[in-house]
Amino acid sequence: MKGWLLAVLSLLSLHCTAADCFESSARHYHLNVNLLRAISEVESHGVADRIGVNRNLQGRVISRDYGLMQINSVHIAGLIRQHRITSAADLLKDGCLNIDTGAAILARHLRYCGNNWACLATYNTGFLQGRDPARQRYIHKVYLTYIRYSQREED
Repeated sequence: MKGWLLAVLSLLSLHCTAADCFESSARHYHLNVNLLRAISEVESHGVADRIGVNRNLQGRVISRDYGLMQINSVHIAGLIRQHRITSAADLLKDGCLNIDTGAAILARHLRYCGNNWACLATYNTGFLQGRDPARQRYIHKVYLTYIRYSQREED
C-alpha cells in the first residue's frame, strides 16, 4: 500500500511540475499556456521520454524528435552552442527544459512568419514548400486539443 501511495504522489508531483513549466515558459515567451499544452499533447501524448523517428520516402532515418515537445534533432547543435543542453538525452531527462526549448522554438517560428495557425504548424512540419496537407492536419489536431484544454480551464 505504501509503495502504491508513493508512486501516485510521485506522478502527481511530476504533473504539477510540468504544469508549472508550461506556465512559466508560456509567460517567458508570451505564448498561450493552453496552446503549449496542446502542442505537447499532440506531439508526444504527454510522454516525457518519447523519441519519435522521422524517415524519408526510402525509409531512411532523417531525424529524431525528443520528449514532451518532440524537439527535432536539427535543433540539437544550436542548443548545445547556446549551452542550454549538452545532448539530446537532456531533453528526455528534464521535462521543464524540453517544454522551455519547445516554447523557444515556437516563439522563434511565430516571430519569423506571424502569429497565425499556418505559422504555428511549422513547429511540426518545418518551412519546406509542399507541406500544406500536413500543416492542415497538424492545425486541426492542435486546435481541437487547444479547445479541450481551454474548456477545462473554464469549468
